[in-house]
Amino acid sequence: MTVRKTTFFGGMILALCLSVLHAQEPAKQTYALRNGQWFNGQTFKAKTFYVVNGTLTERKPARVDETVDLKNGFVIPPFGDAHCHHFDGTYGLDELIKTYLNEGIFYAKVPGNSPDGTRAAKAKLNRPDSVDVLYANGALTGSYSHPTRVWTNEGGRLTSLRGATSDRLVVCKYKKAPRRKV
Repeated sequence: MTVRKTTFFGGMILALCLSVLHAQEPAKQTYALRNGQWFNGQTFKAKTFYVVNGTLTERKPARVDETVDLKNGFVIPPFGDAHCHHFDGTYGLDELIKTYLNEGIFYAKVPGNSPDGTRAAKAKLNRPDSVDVLYANGALTGSYSHPTRVWTNEGGRLTSLRGATSDRLVVCKYKKAPRRKV
């Protein structure tokens, strides 16, 4: 048998195996979201949306497993907090997550965090019942700038005012640092 035929038959067998595995996956439920006032970027419009394979769409699927009546409620996309200094440790974390979700904030970005605080909070974040958080894993700042005021150098290790530690704070030093008038 030639290499070309072997490759062809090997590919066919692989495709058959993958299609059998795919067929064995449980089908995801589809949902119709009716009677909602959907925000389109400028105003609210009465529409029906569908959830198909975990994706929101306006295209009606062939099968709908469940219909959810939104009772003429207003539907907006989730908010994101693009710059916060939360989620860096476990102190008050449960209440913070609850507050964010109640306000419709599902995403957060933390530009300056400590590795210790991130590790401590990690188990309660980035899951369906919580907030999705993206960390910068350090901080970059200029001389005399934020966040240098919240970090102190103790024994060669940086320590935040809340007790978190890091080796990753990078401070840019300039030849002539600007002085601020107070």
